[in-house]
Amino acid sequence: MSEDKSASYHRSRSKSFKKTLQDSFLKDEGVVAGESSVISQKVHVEPPDSEGTVYIYSARDAGLTYLKLIEQNLVLHIDVFHNPADINIFDLADRIRFTISNYLDLTEDVSPEMLPEREMLILNLAQRIYLKTNHGEGTVLSPASCPSPPGAQLPGHVHILAKIPDKYYGLVYFLVDQIEKAISYQGYNLRPVNKLVPIHEQTASEEFPLGVPLTHNDAESPLEVKLQNCSQVLVAMAEQLGGLEIAESFMELISPLQTISLSRFGKRYPCMDKILEDLAKLGYIKKEAFGYSFTNIGKELKKFLKLHRKELAAQIRKAIRHIPPSPGATPSGHFCRVKSHFSAFYDKRKAVDRDRDNWYNPIAIPETVIKAAKRSILQDKTKFEIKEQDLMVFKKRCKAPVDICMVVDCSGSMKGAKLQAVQWVAEYLVLTTRDKVALVSFQERDAHVIVPFTKSYTNLHHNLLNLQPEGLTPLAKGLVTALDLIAKSKPRNPLLALITDGKPNTPLFSTDPVADAIKVCTDFPKNKIRFIIIGIDPSKEFIPRLAEAGQGNYYLVDDIDRSNLINIMRSERKTSTQTKSK
Repeated sequence: MSEDKSASYHRSRSKSFKKTLQDSFLKDEGVVAGESSVISQKVHVEPPDSEGTVYIYSARDAGLTYLKLIEQNLVLHIDVFHNPADINIFDLADRIRFTISNYLDLTEDVSPEMLPEREMLILNLAQRIYLKTNHGEGTVLSPASCPSPPGAQLPGHVHILAKIPDKYYGLVYFLVDQIEKAISYQGYNLRPVNKLVPIHEQTASEEFPLGVPLTHNDAESPLEVKLQNCSQVLVAMAEQLGGLEIAESFMELISPLQTISLSRFGKRYPCMDKILEDLAKLGYIKKEAFGYSFTNIGKELKKFLKLHRKELAAQIRKAIRHIPPSPGATPSGHFCRVKSHFSAFYDKRKAVDRDRDNWYNPIAIPETVIKAAKRSILQDKTKFEIKEQDLMVFKKRCKAPVDICMVVDCSGSMKGAKLQAVQWVAEYLVLTTRDKVALVSFQERDAHVIVPFTKSYTNLHHNLLNLQPEGLTPLAKGLVTALDLIAKSKPRNPLLALITDGKPNTPLFSTDPVADAIKVCTDFPKNKIRFIIIGIDPSKEFIPRLAEAGQGNYYLVDDIDRSNLINIMRSERKTSTQTKSK
């Protein structure tokens, strides 16, 4: 076969293979490639007693299981099966780097000036492919030798995780071919894959308790599946209860000797009964005559929490950072009273010379004409013309920092999901911005500064755990406390966000709690404090009056949704950065 025909053949095979992978992944299925390779986006396992048969767990995302990713369907799980052997990982890495280069030469035409970008792409793809053999593990770009202990059983496959965009799925066709050749070259035999068996763990109408399938949670399950179950259960419990520390305290109360304490815990956390029910379904606990107790796998769950507390906390922080925005820019009932002073991100009062760093900025036409005219006069030009060197552009305006003071209603009606959504929003702001966040709570007849202005996630998180919703709604007292905090702390471009679900019922200055709250709000414009109200299923008459007094925005939210609240804070924070520049 001539060189042109060979290239055309492999290019066609690559495109066809890419299409095959995409079609299979849409069905949550896997593909047998080459002689001995299985590719899927799910966890797949070869049972010890069924050589040549590979089980694919359709509900087990490979990226979530192996790399602890939040989003699914981002990672290709590739296993190349061989007789038990010690495969040299460095030889595999060298072959894959060479294969990536050849694949790009075959599929993309690159001009000489684009060669640096092509080299960067090769390095990027190599960094996205992770290898593991008995000899070592690591990315293709930086494999490391870490042999198994003496006497350990040799593995029967090369394990690969490839976090590559779907446009490069054709690369897998060449990658599998090279790995199979490398195994044969090192003197070992490949083992053919005879059958793929899909393991469906969920029906269309079935929901997983705490995100975990009811099946394959026993002693015979693969280790990866059991570890993922533990991780998912603990993260789900922490999300529902408000923190990993609370989940750990809850687990310590699961005992027939702690029935009364567990009952008290349930009054503070209404979701507890559903969590207990789900844990029982999954087999982690069992109900006895005097209460609940842990089963054997439940004891393993407690042990997993103690051993992996830091990893679980990091996973929860990552989940908070990546909370996706809900559909639609704003929640229902949004009403904006204050408009931004600027409609662009550029300072129309300042123009600078156009260069490679700002070539996309809007052109400042008057300044450009003046500069061209000056140049023409200095060069004694009789004809006026504008050259590239004359171009002036508007300077990109610096975004003003925003310090956010959240004033949170902690009355009894905020118990449960409402307060937990607020806690996640506060943590999200600290984790995803460089702004300082403070939190003031009001309940019964008083208000407290729970967290002064801080950038510390740890400080914020531990103080949020102390919030206990109960009692009345002294709104005026909460607003006064926040106003005093802002006056003392002197934050940058302060944004005060009031989050409440009802009318005030405790006065401060007079006998009318509504009038007192409105009176405090009139001081916000005088102190240059931007003011917003998020009403969670609130009084639709009182909230607009309060916003008008503080010349602020208000949002009426009918459902409890973390993404919804985060959308609001994103929008208001962006408006605040545009309203005031450094």
